[in-house]
This record gives sequence, C-alpha cells and structure tokens, in this order.
Amino acid sequence: MTLEHIAFVRRFREFLDKKDLNRVLTAHIVRSVALSMISVYVPVLLLENGQTLSQVILFFSLVHVSGLLCAFFIIVPLMQQLGVVRVFKLYYPFEIGFFILLNVFVVTGEVYLMWIAALMAGIGSFAYWVPHNILFLRNSKKDSMGNDLATFFALPKIFNIAGPLIAAVVAVSFGFIPMFIIASLGLLLSYIPLRGIKDDIVAVRFNFSNVFVKLWRRRRLFIMEMFDNIVEESEWFWGIFAFIMIGSLEAPGYVAAAGAIGSALFAKFIGQKVDKTHASKYVIFASIGLIGLWGVRFFVESALMAYVVTACASFMMAMFLISYFALILKDVKGDDEEEFIVLREIPTVVGRLVVFAGILYFAGSADSQRFVFFVPILAIVGLLTFLLLERRRAL
Repeated sequence: MTLEHIAFVRRFREFLDKKDLNRVLTAHIVRSVALSMISVYVPVLLLENGQTLSQVILFFSLVHVSGLLCAFFIIVPLMQQLGVVRVFKLYYPFEIGFFILLNVFVVTGEVYLMWIAALMAGIGSFAYWVPHNILFLRNSKKDSMGNDLATFFALPKIFNIAGPLIAAVVAVSFGFIPMFIIASLGLLLSYIPLRGIKDDIVAVRFNFSNVFVKLWRRRRLFIMEMFDNIVEESEWFWGIFAFIMIGSLEAPGYVAAAGAIGSALFAKFIGQKVDKTHASKYVIFASIGLIGLWGVRFFVESALMAYVVTACASFMMAMFLISYFALILKDVKGDDEEEFIVLREIPTVVGRLVVFAGILYFAGSADSQRFVFFVPILAIVGLLTFLLLERRRAL
C-alpha cells in the first residue's frame, strides 16, 4: 500500500470518527451561505426604511437580551427534556418567521412588527448557537481543536465569498425581498444534514441553584469572553459604518466579501499551527495586529481603502478567533462543558451591549461615529493584559 493510500484511509477514518461533527459543520456551512446574503443587510434594511442608527442599535440590543433570557428560561429546560438536537432544530421556524415579519414591516410600515421580529430573531439565534456550540464541543477532540475550529471558520467563509457579492447586486436591482426568499430556501437545505444525528446522543445537565458560584469559578474565562465579544461585535458595526460612509447599497456586500476572502485563506493554516504549539501566543500576536488595524480605520475615507482594511483585518480576526477559541475550549473540554457553553452567553451579551452603548453614545453625528473604534481597541488591550497576567501566574 502506497503512502497516498495510507493517508487516504487515515483521513477517511477520521471523517467517520467525526461523522456527527461533520453533520453539524455541514449544516452550519449551508446556513452561513444562506445568511451571508442578508446578515449585513438587515441593519441597512432598517436604515433604508426610516429607522435611525440609534433605533437599529436598540433593535439588535433587544435581539440579544431577549435571546439571553430565552436561553436560560426556555432553551435550557427544553434541552433537559428533549435533548440538544431537537432544540437545535427549533431554530429554523423562528429564523424564517423573523424574515417574514421583517419584510411585512417593510411593506406595511407597522413599527411594532419590527420589535416582534427582534424577539423572534433573539429566540432563534440562541436556539441555534447554544445547542450548536454544545454539539461542536462534544464531538471535537482536544488534540485537534484548532483544526476543527479552522474548518468551522474557514469553510463557511470560502462559500460566503459569493453570497454578499450576489446580494449587493440583488439589493440594488430587485430589492430586499428576493434575498430573504433565497435565504429561507438555504436555511431549509441546511436542516437536511441534522436529520442524520440521533436525538438521544446528547443530553445537557444544568442547575441554576449555584449559577453565580459557577460564574466565579470560571471568572477568568468569562471576563475574556466579554472582551472577545466586544471585539467581534465591533466588526459587525464596521459594515454599518462602511454603508453610512460610502453611501451605497453595494458597500456592505463588498465589505463582507472582502472579509470572507481574507479569513478563508488564512484560517486553515492557523488551525494547524494552533494544534502544534501554544494558542496564547497567536492570540497575543493577532491582538496587536487588530489594535493597529482599528487605528488605521480612523483614517479611512474611500471605498477602496475600506475594502483593503477589511480584508487585512479579516486575516487578523481569523488568527484571533481560532487561537482564542482553541485556548478557551481546550480549557473547558470534559469539565462541565455544557454549563460553560450556556453560562458564556452572559458575558457574550454583556460584551455586545458594551459595543451598542458605545455606538449609541457616539451616534449623534458622522464626525463622532469613528470614536466607536476606541471600544474594540480598549477591549483588545484589556484582553491582552488579562492574558499576559494569567500567563505570568502560570509560570
């Protein structure tokens, strides 16, 4: 048997060993492709239909706060009774319902529909991410966590390159409704791989009686989670800022495509490196790079420069996210990991609300909106300082 045959057999066995993880990843990839057409355009749709930037931020704040409350009081009890997989599948009707309500709001102008849509989006989002993260962590291995995370980040990005570009054309030529129809069909396709996962292979155990004790026990990880989500959510605002600055419907699509190209090319390489060495050093390097790039964004004035900076930042974000999550998830693997996945939603939402508060504070004028960029810079400095202090204590 040749070396090529041996390598093929080994890869095939690895694929079979992770068949449930591959189903989860396949569903996630198809979903990401479907949402890549519209995710950057939801805030634009609201802005184009009479909502102010402050109202858009309040809309997304409601999405995350309602989702967090739903995660604790609805999703977790349902996972305890039905299992993780069945709850994972409940995401789909909520997401499609969100699409429908948002478009009915556009047609009718009834603002209350927009807020109901936000509630549905919050429930759907957390019904997806909490079970998804549990399934991912359960079915991934500690020694290949970086590679698995790279696959998780890279494959959707590769397929997502075309989505925002197509959406940029469709939004200008046909409006927003065709994009939502296509996205809904894509979501239905993403459900198919999940049918192969048995409902009884995972179950979650969670006890609310000592939540604060558990939060305090993992306070180091949860503080880092808050900083991380400030950094991630700030990238989301960059797409809105590009639309406001450049002033065209194509801008968010081009910005998203630029980000997808950069991170897709780089993610797999970083995943392999993270598995072979200490993830923390890549977190540190990426953090320094992101600080520099956020500094450059203060001086972006043209569309071309916005796209170039976005592509460069996506390289750093790929390194940051893969190495950061490998560092965190390896730490919790096999140690009440389901509890961590649920509890991490608290600092996750807190981090997002910090970004939203910064946007609301500086959203008064175009001249002050760039000051929002200080929020991720300070968060990265905080995360970097915290990580360096923890490394010193470990020596």
